[in-house]
Amino acid sequence: MIYYAAGGTDDEGNPYIYDILDWGNNPGLAVGYVGVSIVSVVVLHAVIGLFTYIRLKISDSVGADDSKPDNRVHPMNEITTVSEAVA
Repeated sequence: MIYYAAGGTDDEGNPYIYDILDWGNNPGLAVGYVGVSIVSVVVLHAVIGLFTYIRLKISDSVGADDSKPDNRVHPMNEITTVSEAVA
């Protein structure tokens, strides 16, 4: 959309990069594709998060030993200060 609004053109003079993102001649189709893309990314992210949750629950229920330390360390838990994150 920025490409179109800025007046960008391709080698053939078309004001779009891809045919389906032709904001000038078919804005409805372009909005539809962008909307479906955004929803798809959100849904896939949720599905991957659900798989991770299920995997961890199965791991906890199968052979989880409370005497052993938890091996699941989130990377952000290791960083305590900004200087450590940059270093």
